[in-house]
Amino acid sequence: MYFAVWSKIVGGRYQKCNGKLQGYARRRMHGSMYPGLVRAEGDVVVDGVVYFDINRVDIKKLDGFEGECYERVSACIRTEDCKYISCEVYVIKDKYTGLVSSEEWLPELFARKGIKEFLKNWVELC
Repeated sequence: MYFAVWSKIVGGRYQKCNGKLQGYARRRMHGSMYPGLVRAEGDVVVDGVVYFDINRVDIKKLDGFEGECYERVSACIRTEDCKYISCEVYVIKDKYTGLVSSEEWLPELFARKGIKEFLKNWVELC
């Protein structure tokens, strides 16, 4: 999750590190600039950020932000120092995968064109 989005949702300050998640893909949601994480076959890897020891209040806020279409699932992440850790990630529920396009979500494009609109339309609703 982009820090600009994260910081508008959670209240706590958390240690973090970069990580890689295998077996999932970030796809663009139909008609939107934001991503959805889906299970994927093969050697697909998603780069992201791992936040540690998130308190229950902030987890509840994140659950509310992600909404009905997502579920929080356990996953194994490889950190930037090549350690494997267990964490939780938000994945599109199987019954909502029709909302996800086959188009790869490009973080550079989102940063350039989508983040301001996303913050205005989605994060302010939380």
